[in-house]
Amino acid sequence: MSESLMTFNEAKKYLHVSRATLYRFATQGTTPAFKMVGRWRFKKEKLDKWLDGQENRNTVKKKR
Repeated sequence: MSESLMTFNEAKKYLHVSRATLYRFATQGTTPAFKMVGRWRFKKEKLDKWLDGQENRNTVKKKR
């Protein structure tokens, strides 16, 4: 199974967030990310899992 590696700009567009928001998420460890040669990289599959978790977390909060 090959994981797709996304650049910062690709991840920003994929998540539909601003540059500042994605940078904050990456530096605070909110979203799965890592630096490779000084540049942020994101694995699409891990972002998808993270998004699924966000969806589930928000659904649980609404049910309370």
